[in-house]
Amino acid sequence: MPVTLSTPHLSDHITHASGRMKTVCTSSVIAHFGIPPSTYHYSGSIPDIKRILQRGGFSVRSRKSACKLTYRAEQANGKMKTLRRLHADLPSVAKIRPLLRKLNDAADARYLVLVECHVLLLDGNGKTIVDTDDRKVDRRKVQGVWVVEGYQAKADQQFKWDRDHDLSIGVPEKWAGVKLVDIPADELDDFIAWVHEKRPQK
Repeated sequence: MPVTLSTPHLSDHITHASGRMKTVCTSSVIAHFGIPPSTYHYSGSIPDIKRILQRGGFSVRSRKSACKLTYRAEQANGKMKTLRRLHADLPSVAKIRPLLRKLNDAADARYLVLVECHVLLLDGNGKTIVDTDDRKVDRRKVQGVWVVEGYQAKADQQFKWDRDHDLSIGVPEKWAGVKLVDIPADELDDFIAWVHEKRPQK
């Protein structure tokens, strides 16, 4: 599974007495946004995932039309009747990847993709970010797609810091050997100001 954050995620499903679940795949997707399983009770359904992400400050919107998941309409007895697309008619994960590249969403948008009994996360280029059941050629039928927007993923930000700046040279003593995610919140502004003063490594 491609992992981009050190945020914890489940290694086994948890089923509560009510029958509702906290699952491995959903907790892994949610962890990408810096939200650990300890902060929510249930994540076994799309409404659960949306609620958790929205509570975390993210926007979650359906993209089913753009990914050709809309219902089709047929005329019967002079009236239009809307029919659910047959499972066989649904596009595969492989087929929606190029569709995502054409969307005009935020540059740091992530796409929550629902297949049968499973969720995965793709980026704006259609590349898999998180999938606990990854496939080399993905023919799984897509039942829903939601765009998640809010801010650039913390892992991506940290990668950019590490790529552009050698923080091992001249780092102030109080931050020496400290990971970016471990810097106290009240010191972040000072740390960011110090980083911007450094010359990017060529």
